[in-house]
Amino acid sequence: MSNETVPQEEEQQTATLPFGARRAVVIAVVVVVLGSAAFLLSLWQAANAPLERQVTAAAAPSDAVKDREVLAAGGGIVGANLLRAERALEQGRIVSPPGANVRAYIDEILAIDPGNGMAIGLVAKTKTVLGTAGDDALAKEQWGRAELLFDQIVQFDGKDADAKAKLALAKAGVGGGAGQP
Repeated sequence: MSNETVPQEEEQQTATLPFGARRAVVIAVVVVVLGSAAFLLSLWQAANAPLERQVTAAAAPSDAVKDREVLAAGGGIVGANLLRAERALEQGRIVSPPGANVRAYIDEILAIDPGNGMAIGLVAKTKTVLGTAGDDALAKEQWGRAELLFDQIVQFDGKDADAKAKLALAKAGVGGGAGQP
């Protein structure tokens, strides 16, 4: 009986080897096909990317174009600075970087037109946005974040007593977590 067992084992080994080899070939072919598909996809994306950028650029005018449109519409430097201040607020540039922030643009507007209602309204809007976020940070005991937000209000409007009081509260870190975000 032991003689009969040996040929069967040899047959099993030879039968397993071709199957394993076939499996390796199939895996290699799948890898090559997937690699080729990925390469072709990257080529297609690269070929179509400039077209997408052109369409986007045409749909959304640049900041310089918007500024020229405001100036051409008779908005002058005040209108252009109002537009820049709105953009700076959307981007979170309240008091920095120097010269390119909400405070700087509003200061330029108010130097030209001290009673400009849109600039005064933008001051109120900016303080409201920062104050709401600061109050939320205080409620969540995010002392560092609240300190940053109320500090921006104080830098923006040094006469705001409420912001000064909340800044002091945030610096004290009522929960003992001063400076934590």
